[in-house]
Amino acid sequence: MKHLCFDYGSRRIGIAASDPSATVVRPVTTIDCKITPRYLDEIKKVLDQESPEKLIFGLPLDPYGEENEMCAKIRKFADKVCTSLELSLPIDFMDESYSSVTTQSIMIESSSRKRRKDKKTIDRIAACVILEGYLREQSGQISLY
Repeated sequence: MKHLCFDYGSRRIGIAASDPSATVVRPVTTIDCKITPRYLDEIKKVLDQESPEKLIFGLPLDPYGEENEMCAKIRKFADKVCTSLELSLPIDFMDESYSSVTTQSIMIESSSRKRRKDKKTIDRIAACVILEGYLREQSGQISLY
């Protein structure tokens, strides 16, 4: 089953996708909502291109595993995506609490200083980290995040 994952932020939305077997994850794009106020049109293009069977949204739970104000915004965003684009795909949410730390580690190990500061790249990689954790959890493997 092919998955599409969203790392939603107040300015940017990082998007990652899995392959149809849900074993390989890759970055797709980052949408800057300030530059692209019609971000739903861009999301529609990605959905048409990727043809996912399930959508995943990262939730930044607090240290006690509880939802916070940002989680409410992300749930509202997920609802807006599904309603506005008239989607009937199943959706799920994944704790993204430690995705930023993991993303920073990946960026430090694998790229130049200039690329490490590129927020668009960071958001795409964070979406990959969230999706990879979700797929591990779904397959019964222990998540490293």
